[in-house]
Amino acid sequence: MRRKVISLSLPAPLVERIEKIRQAESQTRSELIRAALRLYFKNFEKEVKSGARKRKRV
Repeated sequence: MRRKVISLSLPAPLVERIEKIRQAESQTRSELIRAALRLYFKNFEKEVKSGARKRKRV
């Protein structure tokens, strides 16, 4: 899969949580954040399909 580098700012407490989990799981930050986003997207899509989350028009 082709990748694209992005830059983002996060609050320090969130970065600290990322660091703790990634060290415990022996993952890079990128691996952890990719996994978290995949889980978020999966849950988001389930909520949209079930009607629990309304789509906003863009």
